[in-house]
Amino acid sequence: MKKKIGILVLMMFCFSFLFGAAVYEDKARAEAKKMVIDAVAYYKANGATALKDFQENKDGKWMKGPLYIFMFDDKGVCTVHIANKALVGKNLIELKDRDGKFFMKEIVKTAKSQAGEGWVDYYWPNPDKTGKPIEPKSSFVVGVDGGKNVIAVGIYGVDK
Repeated sequence: MKKKIGILVLMMFCFSFLFGAAVYEDKARAEAKKMVIDAVAYYKANGATALKDFQENKDGKWMKGPLYIFMFDDKGVCTVHIANKALVGKNLIELKDRDGKFFMKEIVKTAKSQAGEGWVDYYWPNPDKTGKPIEPKSSFVVGVDGGKNVIAVGIYGVDK
C-alpha cells in the first residue's frame, strides 16, 4: 500500500512540475509576443527614432529580465540588440547555433513569409545567467517594412 501511495505522490509531483513548466512557457510566450507587438507599433509610429529608443532602453520597456528587443534587416545586419550591443552593425546572416542551424536565415525567412510573423527555435547564450550558458531559445519575430526589417523577442529554456 505504501508503495502505491509513493508512486501516486511521485506521479502527482511529475504532473504538477510538467504542468507548471507548460504554464510558465505559455506565459513567457505571451509576454514575448506582446513585447514584439508593442515594439512594432512603436516602430511604425516613430520610424528610425525607435531604433535608438530600443537600444537605449531608457524606460526599461524594451528589456525585462531575459526578454529583450532585437532587430535585424533582411540581409541579417543587426540594428538593435539590447543584451549585446557589440552585435549592432554586424551581419549575422551566416550565424549558426550549436546544432549548425542557420537561425538568422530562418528568422528573416519567417519575417518575409506570407504571415509575416512566427516562432523560430534555436540555441543562444542567456544573458541572465552567469557565464551566459547556451540554452534553447524561441523567438517571436515580425517583419516590418514589407519584411525589410525584423523585430523580435525570445524566451529561454523552452522545450524544443
